Amino acid sequence: MKKKGSQEPSRRQQKVNSFLQQRISEIIIAGNFFGITGLVTISRVEVSPDLRESNVWFTSFNQDPEEVLAILKKEVFEIQGELYKGSTMRIVPRIHFVIDHSLEYNDQITKVLRKVKDE
Repeated sequence: MKKKGSQEPSRRQQKVNSFLQQRISEIIIAGNFFGITGLVTISRVEVSPDLRESNVWFTSFNQDPEEVLAILKKEVFEIQGELYKGSTMRIVPRIHFVIDHSLEYNDQITKVLRKVKDE
């Protein structure tokens, strides 16, 4: 049983998160969106408890993340439409793209640790 006030997602949320992560990745790969020249990876998805909204974190390699974010925001309606087509859910969450800075943060921590080790 879940504790009151717990931030852990429900089993349903976890399933929807996983479905959205996989499906959005497939859509981006197949979509050939004009302007995306680098590799884009969907790193994580978090859906709201009512399953109506979702944040989709992505990383990009060999392309500026801000540039990719602008393209994804421009193409969000096409991506959303593809989600509706490939889903049996009654409500497909609205997606909001967010740049995932965790890799940059991990790189900074690694550099600091190596510097401390070398000293």
